[in-house]
Amino acid sequence: MLAAGQIVFVAALAAVVAGAFVALVRIVCAADKRLLLAETRGMLCDAPDGRGISVLCSGVAGVEEVRRLLDEGYPRYEAVVVLDSVRRPEAFAAVLAEFHLIDVNYDPADDLPAEGVRGLYRSRKRCYRRLVVVDKAFTSCRADFDAAVGVAIYDYVLPLRPGIRMMPFCIGRLAIELSLEPAGAVELVRSPVGEPLLLVAREAAVAAGGFGPDLVRSIPRSRRRTLYEPFLRAAKPSVRRPVLRRGAALLLAACIAATAAAGWWEVCAVLLTLAVVAAAAEYARTCAPEERTARAASRKSV
Repeated sequence: MLAAGQIVFVAALAAVVAGAFVALVRIVCAADKRLLLAETRGMLCDAPDGRGISVLCSGVAGVEEVRRLLDEGYPRYEAVVVLDSVRRPEAFAAVLAEFHLIDVNYDPADDLPAEGVRGLYRSRKRCYRRLVVVDKAFTSCRADFDAAVGVAIYDYVLPLRPGIRMMPFCIGRLAIELSLEPAGAVELVRSPVGEPLLLVAREAAVAAGGFGPDLVRSIPRSRRRTLYEPFLRAAKPSVRRPVLRRGAALLLAACIAATAAAGWWEVCAVLLTLAVVAAAAEYARTCAPEERTARAASRKSV
């Protein structure tokens, strides 16, 4: 018979494994849904009642990063870039010249005032009408996001930290998710997969006083949605990650074998649980649509 402590120990490990498999099922189902929606995104994204999304960027690396922001095919979309012309004069000048930006009247909303704003810029060319640049003294990413909300024109805002990029079909997928429910029913969409995503209704961000620590808690749970699929990625992913994953797997296998041989069954059970969770996480990563597309392309090339 197992002692009470052993029963609790086994139950805790079983709960961890069950939680990992539940998360895995959610991620796999989300990947299948994303692929299905991607096939019909032309019809869904061009709907007349599509939700508008403003991407808020705190600083950009240069012209190419701004150009990537403008590559989104969703019609009701804009990119609000906050850049410090004193701190980054070369990047600021390059963006102004490349996209033919001119200084326009800065008339922000009164509901979320911002300090340190020097000017607002829009393009003279129609092809760059989605781009808005705010010249502001940098103090923090949160202050940049708050300043961008003041000039954003759409109902939902997506903050994008420096060094983070949107994955393909990011804006269209979010717009589809928002359109599945009545207008105003969703105030927050987040995803813990990959780089964390936080899409917020503009009015909810203003009511919370900006992108502070109380933003998520201020939104009722009934108006929050969680999607288990990747939307954002790091601009420069580490090239050592595959090697580290293989090394960690070999080390974990060696530890499991050593603890089993020594008769340390409790430690062995913990390591086996970690191995199951790690395997589930690795399988979930390969279920991402971008990974599937890459594998399919490699098979065709062979």
